[in-house]
Order: sequence, then structure tokens, then C-alpha cells
Amino acid sequence: VGRILAALDAAGLAEDTLVIYTSDHGDNLGARTLWGKSNMYDESAGVPLVLRGPGIDRGRVATPVSLVDAHPTILAANGVEAHADDADLPGQSLLSDVDPARTAFSEYHAVGSNVGGYMLRKGKWKYHYYVGLPPELFDLEADPEETTDLAKDPAYSATLAGMEAELRKICDPDAVDQLAKTDQASLIEKHGGRDKALLVGAPGATPPPKSSA
Repeated sequence: VGRILAALDAAGLAEDTLVIYTSDHGDNLGARTLWGKSNMYDESAGVPLVLRGPGIDRGRVATPVSLVDAHPTILAANGVEAHADDADLPGQSLLSDVDPARTAFSEYHAVGSNVGGYMLRKGKWKYHYYVGLPPELFDLEADPEETTDLAKDPAYSATLAGMEAELRKICDPDAVDQLAKTDQASLIEKHGGRDKALLVGAPGATPPPKSSA
């Protein structure tokens, strides 16, 4: 990345080029005795995002952002008006003033989880909702490693209820989870049933070497 930025500087393009550095989400890698990325803790759900370009001040911004912000940001950087069909998309250009109290949202329905998982970030609060399981609530200012779940503490019942209300403004988590399961069942049936579907695509891990004996 440093070489790319240096090349832009050398070519005199740095002043009118927006650089967005981001990636897929992370992995637990043994944190909390978990391995994988099918939960909403930050080491799994967090995504890096670094911007450099005209009008962007150096420094770290605490406002939660999301990958859905990339689309409107790229349009704005190129002076392109959003299409009418994009009016209902949830992202916001990061080149404009973004509300620090905005809600960032994530959901998961895939491998490694037998229930839908949802995450909200709003200010210092982080909320996890797994269908059919107790919710989790963390104060990221006091507890950035998410080691103290406040959801069971009566002192935070109003915050917990407020975060669930914010989630339900976005979606009905139970209904969306059921829709995902219905779609997954349809795909499994399309590929000939569970046993055949398990053979579709790349394997989930490197197979062990064959014995030479």
C-alpha cells in the first residue's frame, strides 16, 4: 500500500485521487477459544477502512462506518449523482459530514452458525442479537475487548431495549432468519440434497496429506 501511495505522489496524482483501503472481515483466531468468523465480536466482524485523498484530514474517526458506505463514497468522489434506484440504499458518502450517532449494522446467516446473527454499533454501544439466544451488550469505550456483557445488568435495561428497537427498525430479525433458512433449504434441494450439497464448492479446510504407506 505504501508503494502505491508513493507512486501516486511521484506521479503528481495524490491531490486528486481518492484511495480507499479496506478488506473482508476478520477472524477470531483462537480469541475466546473460538476459531472462525461466524460471530459478531469485533475481531470477527470488524473491517479496516482507511481513506486518503483531497479534503480528508489525517487522523482517526470514531464514527462507525460500514462497507455499504463505499458505493456512495465512490460516486461522490467522481461527482456522479446517485441513481434513483439507489435512494433506499443504506450507505452514506464518507466525504460528507457523517452523523457520529448513526447506526452501523451487520448480519450473518452462513457457515458456522445455526441461527441468524445481527450486530449494531451506535456510539459507544455494541449490541449482538442471535435468534433464540440471549442478547449481548458492550460498552466499547470502557470495554473495547468486549469482555463484560452488560445485557443481564438491570442498570442497562433501557439501553438494551433501545438497541433492540434500533435493530427492529432495520429488520425483523426472526423473520429474516427464517427467510434465510428457507432459501438455504431451497438451495440444498436444488443441488440434490444435503449429502450432495456438501460436495459443492471448495472444501472448508486443507485436507490431510495421504499416507505414503
